[in-house]
Amino acid sequence: MDKENKIIMRITDLKFFTVDAVELAQKLLGKILVRNINGKIIKVRIVETEAYNGKIDRACHAHKENKPTRSINSCCWTSGKSYYSS
Repeated sequence: MDKENKIIMRITDLKFFTVDAVELAQKLLGKILVRNINGKIIKVRIVETEAYNGKIDRACHAHKENKPTRSINSCCWTSGKSYYSS
């Protein structure tokens, strides 16, 4: 698809994010994040995602066996929030 025929879709409905973590990770692939920082437009394409189920996946920061950290609180946020861990 060339640039002229490209469909631009802005995700404005938070229901987009209220799905299983694995499904959401797949839906986010290829999406473009856009930020306006001090008048400069920054665009980045999501090329990799990870998904964890905190109840059964011990790799998840929210798993009950992991030490309490600030990251656990982020796993309880409402839909549509992002969390970055390095």
